[in-house]
Amino acid sequence: MVRKEYTKMKNTNKGFTLIELIMVTIILGILAAVAIP
Repeated sequence: MVRKEYTKMKNTNKGFTLIELIMVTIILGILAAVAIP
């Protein structure tokens, strides 16, 4: 079951997955919040 999910995620490696995009957005937001003040 876990292996099936892993394979499904591996197949969607065209650019970024939605989760990766969200993570990058959050990280950039935190960096911006720290850098601006």
